[in-house]
Amino acid sequence: MIMGFDPATDTVELDCYAAEGLPKVSVTDFPDGAGAEIRLNGSLVANIEGAAVLRPENVILVAL
Repeated sequence: MIMGFDPATDTVELDCYAAEGLPKVSVTDFPDGAGAEIRLNGSLVANIEGAAVLRPENVILVAL
């Protein structure tokens, strides 16, 4: 769990292998609105507290 996320000042950057192509990013808000989970190609990669307004386009993918 990533805690203390502030969408006004923080960003989310995830590394991925360029040889495999860029993964599909999905973001799902927690049911209680306290945060969100990020998935790459359907696999959970992060739970972020305070990120209920996070959208897939706000996740930066960094190709390695």
